[in-house]
Amino acid sequence: MTETVVGTSARAEATGVRLSAGIAFAAAIVISRLRPAAGLVLMLLLEALVVVTGIRVSTDALTMGVVMYFCARHGGRATLWASGLLMPLAYVITGAFLVNPGTEAVRRLDRAGLTTDPTALVLLVLTIASPLALPWLLGVTLRWRARAERTRLALLRTEVESHTLERQAQFAHDVHDVVGHSLAVILAQAGSVRYLDPPPEPRVQEVLDTIADNARQSLTEVRQVLAGETRGRQASDLDDLISAIPPGSATIRDRVVGQPRLLAPDTATVASRVLREMLTNAMKHGDGGEVEVVRDWRDGLRLVVTNQVGDQVEPSPDGIGLASMRQRVAAAHGCLEVRRDAGRFTAEAWLPLQRERHA
Repeated sequence: MTETVVGTSARAEATGVRLSAGIAFAAAIVISRLRPAAGLVLMLLLEALVVVTGIRVSTDALTMGVVMYFCARHGGRATLWASGLLMPLAYVITGAFLVNPGTEAVRRLDRAGLTTDPTALVLLVLTIASPLALPWLLGVTLRWRARAERTRLALLRTEVESHTLERQAQFAHDVHDVVGHSLAVILAQAGSVRYLDPPPEPRVQEVLDTIADNARQSLTEVRQVLAGETRGRQASDLDDLISAIPPGSATIRDRVVGQPRLLAPDTATVASRVLREMLTNAMKHGDGGEVEVVRDWRDGLRLVVTNQVGDQVEPSPDGIGLASMRQRVAAAHGCLEVRRDAGRFTAEAWLPLQRERHA
């Protein structure tokens, strides 16, 4: 009875040890996926423990294969080479183990006649060490394929970016040639009128000078935009935009609310571009009557331009000008609203401002 109890207890203890070892090997698999180097070290420690204690764990070969795969597939360069060096080491240890006549495994192989056949012995060594080699080679293959795919995608992305830059450069040249030439012609013609005989009337000459100044400024800004050298504007530049409207083209009623501020360069550029587009739309689509401009500095910068449209069609919400304004305002974390009410078209933009010094 005592011997039976002792045997049962021993078997239960051995089962518990094997179960614990199996859990430890499973943990090595999980760790090797997250941290391949740590998983490799844990696997080696567990294998050494198995050799020293003589515990039989049925999942140790599976664990070695999975850990080797993760080391080759996801490990760093040092982990990749360290795991790769384990393969010849495993072959050497396996060969030394099989030529040692003192082990029970070799005695069994000798009784089976396998130790006398060199070919069978080599095949046996390869079979025993294959759980390390085959998964590692699979991991290396997939690693190289993934790297080659990343390289291919990077080259493709570079090619697309290069093509896009070429198209943008060509577009910039076309814009410069077409718009720049037109503005240069306007500038030359407006400036040459003063040399006519008889000379124009002073009021006509004033209008022509304004046209020439606007053409000169627009030509300079076109070149700056195409060269990526757009400078920031300040609150006084918004005044210049309004005062640059040629006399007789529209009646401007300008109103400033609050204290103007010095604008950050990005915000100043957006404000200038948006106000210019608003004024252009008002003169282009208006009925030639009064254009009301409001610049409200009390809560950020609010730009409001209102004009009479009568029976004319207001700017399309999907037009290029309004779409450009929406993009600029959104990039500055602001908002743009357009509306028509009782024959009046209003464009209103709000831009957030930092706590800046007053102008």
